[in-house]
Amino acid sequence: MNHKSRRHFVRSLALATIFAFLFQWTGAPMANAYVRDFTVPAAGGCPQPQHQNIAIGAVPLARQWSTSLPNTNPAAIVTTAAQGTPAQLNEIEATIQQAYAIWVGVSGTLVNANSFPNALGTLGRTATQNACSPDPVNGVQTGVDGINTICFNQTSAAFTTGVLSFTRIMVADAPSQVFGSAPPSIFAGQIVDADISMARTRWDLCLSVTVILFTPSRSSASSSPPTWPAPLRARAAQARRLRAQCPRSTQTSPRASGRSHTP
Repeated sequence: MNHKSRRHFVRSLALATIFAFLFQWTGAPMANAYVRDFTVPAAGGCPQPQHQNIAIGAVPLARQWSTSLPNTNPAAIVTTAAQGTPAQLNEIEATIQQAYAIWVGVSGTLVNANSFPNALGTLGRTATQNACSPDPVNGVQTGVDGINTICFNQTSAAFTTGVLSFTRIMVADAPSQVFGSAPPSIFAGQIVDADISMARTRWDLCLSVTVILFTPSRSSASSSPPTWPAPLRARAAQARRLRAQCPRSTQTSPRASGRSHTP
Protein backbone atom coordinates (compact mmCIF):
# COMPACT_ATOMS: atom_id res chain seq x y z
CA MET A 1 0.00 0.00 0.00
CA ASN A 2 1.47 3.38 -0.93
CA HIS A 3 1.71 6.14 1.67
CA LYS A 4 -1.25 8.11 0.30
CA SER A 5 -3.54 5.06 0.26
CA ARG A 6 -2.54 4.12 3.79
CA ARG A 7 -3.38 7.60 5.04
CA HIS A 8 -6.79 7.46 3.39
CA PHE A 9 -7.49 3.99 4.80
CA VAL A 10 -6.46 4.79 8.37
CA ARG A 11 -8.45 8.01 8.34
CA SER A 12 -11.50 6.16 7.03
CA LEU A 13 -11.11 3.48 9.71
CA ALA A 14 -10.84 6.15 12.39
CA LEU A 15 -14.02 7.75 11.10
CA ALA A 16 -15.83 4.40 11.15
CA THR A 17 -14.72 3.74 14.72
CA ILE A 18 -15.75 7.15 16.02
CA PHE A 19 -19.01 6.82 14.09
CA ALA A 20 -19.81 3.56 15.88
CA PHE A 21 -18.94 4.75 19.36
CA LEU A 22 -20.78 8.05 19.07
CA PHE A 23 -23.94 6.04 18.42
CA GLN A 24 -23.72 4.50 21.88
CA TRP A 25 -25.01 7.71 23.41
CA THR A 26 -26.78 9.59 20.59
CA GLY A 27 -29.32 6.93 19.56
CA ALA A 28 -33.00 7.33 20.36
CA PRO A 29 -35.46 4.57 21.31
CA MET A 30 -36.99 4.59 17.82
CA ALA A 31 -33.67 3.58 16.28
CA ASN A 32 -33.83 -0.12 17.09
CA ALA A 33 -30.92 -1.67 15.17
CA TYR A 34 -28.79 -2.04 18.30
CA VAL A 35 -28.99 -3.25 21.91
CA ARG A 36 -29.91 -0.61 24.47
CA ASP A 37 -28.69 -0.44 28.06
CA PHE A 38 -31.18 0.22 30.84
CA THR A 39 -30.97 1.56 34.39
CA VAL A 40 -33.31 0.58 37.24
CA PRO A 41 -34.40 3.81 38.99
CA ALA A 42 -33.33 4.17 42.61
CA ALA A 43 -36.98 4.76 43.48
CA GLY A 44 -37.99 1.52 41.80
CA GLY A 45 -40.22 0.94 38.83
CA CYS A 46 -39.52 -0.10 35.26
CA PRO A 47 -35.96 0.02 33.92
CA GLN A 48 -35.29 3.21 31.97
CA PRO A 49 -33.28 3.36 28.71
CA GLN A 50 -29.99 5.15 29.05
CA HIS A 51 -29.56 8.28 26.95
CA GLN A 52 -28.31 11.83 27.07
CA ASN A 53 -30.53 14.71 28.13
CA ILE A 54 -31.59 15.90 24.69
CA ALA A 55 -34.87 17.80 24.63
CA ILE A 56 -36.35 21.09 23.52
CA GLY A 57 -34.92 23.72 25.83
CA ALA A 58 -32.21 21.45 27.25
CA VAL A 59 -28.62 22.65 27.45
CA PRO A 60 -26.66 21.51 24.34
CA LEU A 61 -24.37 18.56 24.94
CA ALA A 62 -20.91 19.67 25.97
CA ARG A 63 -18.25 17.97 23.86
CA GLN A 64 -14.55 18.23 23.21
CA TRP A 65 -11.53 16.28 22.03
CA SER A 66 -8.01 16.12 23.36
CA THR A 67 -5.32 17.45 21.04
CA SER A 68 -2.74 15.35 22.89
CA LEU A 69 -1.63 12.74 20.34
CA PRO A 70 0.58 9.66 20.78
CA ASN A 71 4.25 10.30 20.06
CA THR A 72 5.04 6.97 18.41
CA ASN A 73 7.11 5.73 15.50
CA PRO A 74 5.44 4.73 13.25
CA ALA A 75 2.72 7.28 13.89
CA ALA A 76 -0.43 5.98 15.56
CA ILE A 77 -2.57 8.54 13.76
CA VAL A 78 -1.74 8.95 10.09
CA THR A 79 -2.99 12.10 8.40
CA THR A 80 -2.45 13.92 5.14
CA ALA A 81 -1.05 16.87 7.09
CA ALA A 82 2.39 16.61 8.63
CA GLN A 83 2.65 15.11 12.11
CA GLY A 84 2.58 17.59 14.99
CA THR A 85 1.27 20.53 12.98
CA PRO A 86 -1.84 22.69 13.42
CA ALA A 87 -3.00 21.37 10.06
CA GLN A 88 -2.98 17.83 11.47
CA LEU A 89 -5.18 18.90 14.38
CA ASN A 90 -7.59 20.57 11.97
CA GLU A 91 -7.73 17.39 9.86
CA ILE A 92 -8.48 15.21 12.89
CA GLU A 93 -11.14 17.62 14.10
CA ALA A 94 -12.74 17.66 10.66
CA THR A 95 -13.00 13.86 10.82
CA ILE A 96 -14.66 14.01 14.24
CA GLN A 97 -17.08 16.64 13.00
CA GLN A 98 -17.86 14.46 10.00
CA ALA A 99 -18.70 11.55 12.31
CA TYR A 100 -21.08 13.71 14.34
CA ALA A 101 -22.62 15.12 11.17
CA ILE A 102 -23.56 11.62 10.01
CA TRP A 103 -25.83 11.11 13.02
CA VAL A 104 -27.24 14.62 12.78
CA GLY A 105 -28.65 13.62 9.41
CA VAL A 106 -30.13 10.29 10.54
CA SER A 107 -33.86 10.23 11.23
CA GLY A 108 -34.66 8.50 14.53
CA THR A 109 -31.66 9.74 16.53
CA LEU A 110 -31.89 12.34 19.25
CA VAL A 111 -29.29 14.50 17.54
CA ASN A 112 -31.24 14.67 14.29
CA ALA A 113 -31.01 18.27 13.10
CA ASN A 114 -34.71 18.48 12.25
CA SER A 115 -35.88 17.19 15.64
CA PHE A 116 -33.37 18.86 17.96
CA PRO A 117 -31.28 21.38 16.00
CA ASN A 118 -29.46 22.57 19.12
CA ALA A 119 -28.69 19.16 20.62
CA LEU A 120 -24.93 19.43 20.19
CA GLY A 121 -22.77 22.16 21.66
CA THR A 122 -19.67 23.52 19.97
CA LEU A 123 -16.86 20.96 19.65
CA GLY A 124 -14.07 22.23 21.85
CA ARG A 125 -10.43 21.32 22.30
CA THR A 126 -8.29 20.57 25.32
CA ALA A 127 -4.56 20.00 25.48
CA THR A 128 -4.89 17.71 28.51
CA GLN A 129 -3.59 14.22 27.72
CA ASN A 130 -5.88 12.27 30.06
CA ALA A 131 -8.97 14.42 29.54
CA CYS A 132 -11.29 11.39 29.55
CA SER A 133 -12.46 9.82 32.79
CA PRO A 134 -9.66 7.74 34.33
CA ASP A 135 -9.83 4.11 35.38
CA PRO A 136 -11.91 3.61 38.55
CA VAL A 137 -9.95 3.07 41.75
CA ASN A 138 -11.47 0.54 44.17
CA GLY A 139 -14.72 0.81 42.27
CA VAL A 140 -14.88 4.60 42.58
CA GLN A 141 -15.07 6.65 39.38
CA THR A 142 -13.47 10.09 39.41
CA GLY A 143 -12.94 12.72 36.75
CA VAL A 144 -16.62 13.06 35.79
CA ASP A 145 -17.08 16.55 34.32
CA GLY A 146 -20.20 16.28 32.15
CA ILE A 147 -18.18 16.95 28.99
CA ASN A 148 -18.28 14.22 26.35
CA THR A 149 -14.63 13.87 25.41
CA ILE A 150 -12.71 11.97 22.74
CA CYS A 151 -9.12 11.05 23.64
CA PHE A 152 -6.39 9.62 21.42
CA ASN A 153 -3.60 9.51 24.02
CA GLN A 154 -5.41 8.38 27.19
CA THR A 155 -3.58 6.03 29.53
CA SER A 156 -5.74 3.16 30.73
CA ALA A 157 -5.37 -0.43 31.89
CA ALA A 158 -8.35 -1.21 29.66
CA PHE A 159 -6.11 -1.02 26.60
CA THR A 160 -5.04 -4.63 26.57
CA THR A 161 -3.88 -6.23 23.33
CA GLY A 162 -6.49 -5.94 20.63
CA VAL A 163 -8.64 -3.20 22.17
CA LEU A 164 -9.10 -0.37 19.69
CA SER A 165 -11.40 1.86 21.70
CA PHE A 166 -13.90 1.95 24.55
CA THR A 167 -16.47 4.35 25.97
CA ARG A 168 -16.66 5.03 29.70
CA ILE A 169 -20.03 6.40 30.79
CA MET A 170 -21.62 7.64 34.00
CA VAL A 171 -25.37 7.04 34.33
CA ALA A 172 -27.72 8.48 36.95
CA ASP A 173 -30.41 6.31 38.54
CA ALA A 174 -32.40 9.26 39.91
CA PRO A 175 -32.98 12.97 39.26
CA SER A 176 -30.74 15.59 40.94
CA GLN A 177 -27.76 13.26 41.30
CA VAL A 178 -24.37 14.96 41.11
CA PHE A 179 -21.25 13.25 39.81
CA GLY A 180 -18.00 15.16 40.04
CA SER A 181 -18.30 18.58 38.41
CA ALA A 182 -21.08 17.53 36.03
CA PRO A 183 -24.47 19.29 36.26
CA PRO A 184 -27.15 17.48 38.31
CA SER A 185 -29.04 14.75 36.49
CA ILE A 186 -32.57 15.35 35.22
CA PHE A 187 -33.95 11.81 35.13
CA ALA A 188 -33.11 8.18 35.90
CA GLY A 189 -31.17 6.65 33.04
CA GLN A 190 -29.51 9.91 32.00
CA ILE A 191 -26.00 9.56 30.66
CA VAL A 192 -24.25 12.32 32.56
CA ASP A 193 -20.83 11.80 31.03
CA ALA A 194 -19.54 9.73 28.10
CA ASP A 195 -15.86 9.69 27.15
CA ILE A 196 -14.40 7.81 24.19
CA SER A 197 -10.78 6.67 24.46
CA MET A 198 -8.91 5.49 21.37
CA ALA A 199 -5.91 3.16 21.30
CA ARG A 200 -2.54 4.90 21.44
CA THR A 201 -0.58 2.54 19.17
CA ARG A 202 -0.90 1.61 15.52
CA TRP A 203 -0.51 -2.10 16.31
CA ASP A 204 -3.84 -2.04 18.14
CA LEU A 205 -5.27 -0.59 14.95
CA CYS A 206 -3.80 -3.48 12.96
CA LEU A 207 -5.49 -5.96 15.29
CA SER A 208 -8.85 -4.26 14.95
CA VAL A 209 -8.79 -4.18 11.15
CA THR A 210 -9.90 -7.81 11.14
CA VAL A 211 -12.98 -7.09 13.25
CA ILE A 212 -14.16 -4.24 11.05
CA LEU A 213 -13.38 -5.50 7.56
CA PHE A 214 -13.01 -9.26 7.66
CA THR A 215 -16.26 -10.47 9.20
CA PRO A 216 -19.03 -9.89 6.61
CA SER A 217 -22.55 -10.97 7.49
CA ARG A 218 -23.82 -14.13 5.85
CA SER A 219 -27.36 -15.41 5.49
CA SER A 220 -27.98 -18.57 7.50
CA ALA A 221 -29.98 -19.90 4.56
CA SER A 222 -27.03 -19.73 2.20
CA SER A 223 -23.79 -21.65 2.32
CA SER A 224 -22.16 -19.68 -0.50
CA PRO A 225 -19.53 -17.03 0.34
CA PRO A 226 -20.94 -13.52 0.76
CA THR A 227 -20.62 -11.11 -2.14
CA TRP A 228 -19.07 -7.82 -1.11
CA PRO A 229 -19.57 -4.56 -3.01
CA ALA A 230 -16.51 -3.49 -5.01
CA PRO A 231 -15.58 -0.61 -2.65
CA LEU A 232 -15.63 -2.93 0.35
CA ARG A 233 -13.52 -5.53 -1.48
CA ALA A 234 -11.00 -2.80 -2.22
CA ARG A 235 -10.97 -1.75 1.45
CA ALA A 236 -10.48 -5.38 2.48
CA ALA A 237 -7.51 -5.68 0.14
CA GLN A 238 -6.05 -2.52 1.67
CA ALA A 239 -6.62 -3.95 5.14
CA ARG A 240 -4.77 -7.15 4.28
CA ARG A 241 -1.78 -5.18 3.04
CA LEU A 242 -1.80 -2.99 6.14
CA ARG A 243 -2.14 -6.00 8.43
CA ALA A 244 0.88 -7.60 6.76
CA GLN A 245 2.96 -4.74 8.16
CA CYS A 246 2.01 -5.57 11.74
CA PRO A 247 4.33 -7.66 13.93
CA ARG A 248 3.41 -11.34 13.57
CA SER A 249 2.73 -11.59 17.29
CA THR A 250 -0.21 -9.20 16.87
CA GLN A 251 -1.83 -11.07 13.99
CA THR A 252 -4.23 -13.02 16.14
CA SER A 253 -7.99 -12.98 16.52
CA PRO A 254 -8.60 -9.67 18.31
CA ARG A 255 -11.15 -9.08 21.00
CA ALA A 256 -14.01 -6.70 20.51
CA SER A 257 -13.54 -3.18 21.75
CA GLY A 258 -14.60 -2.75 25.35
CA ARG A 259 -17.21 -0.50 26.89
CA SER A 260 -16.89 0.46 30.51
CA HIS A 261 -20.12 1.24 32.33
CA THR A 262 -20.14 2.81 35.76
CA PRO A 263 -23.62 2.74 37.35
